[in-house]
Amino acid sequence: MLRSLTEFFSGRMRRARSCVGVALGRRHLWAVQMTENGDTRQLDWITKQPLNVPLFQGTPGEESTSALAAALEPIREATRKSFVQIQVALPDPAIDLKVFALEVLPGTRKERDSLVRFRVQKEGHNAGSDIACVSQPLGEAGGKQLLFGLAVDAAWLECVQRAFKDAELALTVTDMGFCYQFNRFHDLLPLTDTGGALVTLEPESWTLGFWDRNARLRFARSRWRQRASNDELAVIAADLERTIRAYVHSDEGHEIGCIYVSALDSEAEQMTSLINKRMNGECNRLPIAHGLSQRDTELPEEFSAPALAAASCR
Repeated sequence: MLRSLTEFFSGRMRRARSCVGVALGRRHLWAVQMTENGDTRQLDWITKQPLNVPLFQGTPGEESTSALAAALEPIREATRKSFVQIQVALPDPAIDLKVFALEVLPGTRKERDSLVRFRVQKEGHNAGSDIACVSQPLGEAGGKQLLFGLAVDAAWLECVQRAFKDAELALTVTDMGFCYQFNRFHDLLPLTDTGGALVTLEPESWTLGFWDRNARLRFARSRWRQRASNDELAVIAADLERTIRAYVHSDEGHEIGCIYVSALDSEAEQMTSLINKRMNGECNRLPIAHGLSQRDTELPEEFSAPALAAASCR
């Protein structure tokens, strides 16, 4: 399981019985408050709020911060009289997730973060933009040291932080949506002699991530969704197949023994079927409602799983 990459963005995390998970999209945000109840977690409330100004598109301005702060207002009202931990999931397409195989691992966190920044910029990502980075050593593989890294446009990160501050909401953890979901489902992923893949379908984006035989994330690809097409899921499935085959053939150690799909019922069955037809293998669904009380297992349409994962207080 990945440690929460809180140092990327925020300060020390405090323990709390209740937790609010906020998932940001381009045109909406989703929020969930969850309370621990013995071995299960129950949902206190769920909300979806529109964003009057699209986020993570172009360069953020004051209108971007104001639009996000306004959308956060119902969350501020809902949490005004109680202490809750607030964890935010940034949209996957706004984040670069990389794992670098190095001969020698830099000795300090600052040096590791700087290396991630250099490599991400060298590969042409976030070209011309200042980026914020965080890194985490993952151990050894094939005689090399693995360095996990996340990178995000620093201006958009600052925009998010200022909006939460303007809304009088104190962030405790900020991370990539896919990382929240990978951590949440980590105990459901079997340890085998091969790695696996996880496909997540969200209302505004989709992501494909791979892990190795030691359950360490090795690569992720994410895209904003284009809902104008009636065969959108078929187009996504074709892209998934190309990416999976390219990943497997890029290195001898890149083996995929299982593929999992995390999506709402309205899309999960169709996507699972499409992947099975293309990959001639078994694709399994992960239960989005995993760990919730029985009364909370029916989730609304257009729901964001990263919000739920972020509220799980991992």
